[in-house]
Amino acid sequence: MPFGYGQMPYYSGLRFPLDNSEEEQLEKDKEYMKSLYPAQAKTIQALVEEECDKLEYDGSIMFDEYPDKLGLRKIGMDIYNQINPEQEEPAVEEEINEEEDIYMMNYGYHYRPPVQPRRGRCKGPGPCPNDPVMDMIDVLLFNEMYKRRCRHNRCRRRLYW
Repeated sequence: MPFGYGQMPYYSGLRFPLDNSEEEQLEKDKEYMKSLYPAQAKTIQALVEEECDKLEYDGSIMFDEYPDKLGLRKIGMDIYNQINPEQEEPAVEEEINEEEDIYMMNYGYHYRPPVQPRRGRCKGPGPCPNDPVMDMIDVLLFNEMYKRRCRHNRCRRRLYW
């Protein structure tokens, strides 16, 4: 039977890497969906992309097999602190010191004053309790890092089956 009569060559079923129209369409769709973000989310997304640009090098925490949760949290807190710049509240500090002095006068110095709730900015390595902005920063950061990890080495399209 001659070639071409009811037969197909082996290589005709493979996808060629030159067909990028589908990827371009997905990229345009992604950019359009990002343009629909609310104003604060756009601001956060821009800061997240800036931080991820700084981390895009070999050996970065972004490209670790299992990124460190505490390190990722610190990156998120850095972004949070850029959004909410530090605002000095000396009146609050003086009020706390007066409360501690009164407590010490009443109960003596061998007792510890009651623990004060966290005020103001997100401080320390622990999470900020019940802060939806911090949660949104983490979601956008992890999503952006996932996309960059895929682009870097994990999710590349295979050229063969």
